[in-house]
Amino acid sequence: MDQFRDFTVRNGIGIRLCGERNCRVIRRVKAGWVEIGPWYSLPIEPSVVNWPKDGIPASVLAVALKFYELDHPESTLRDVLTGSRQGELVAPLMGASAIRAEVRR
Repeated sequence: MDQFRDFTVRNGIGIRLCGERNCRVIRRVKAGWVEIGPWYSLPIEPSVVNWPKDGIPASVLAVALKFYELDHPESTLRDVLTGSRQGELVAPLMGASAIRAEVRR
């Protein structure tokens, strides 16, 4: 099983970062966090996670990232996902259980 870090918000949506290779959107259900949508290879093209001023976002990942950034305004998760900057990810990688991690500048 790949090791992962979960970046979650109170409304039950988040992003699971699997090592340094890929990520996927996650959603909280009764049994815990469930992966939804496609896998995204890292680094992600910035256009995939951009939120258009007038229109619908290109991906479910863009929606999850926007919710995360609203809940964590100082986050560098976008930079980590797009490879534009090496953010320092706090908390060890976990295998079997999800954790809540924060991103520091």
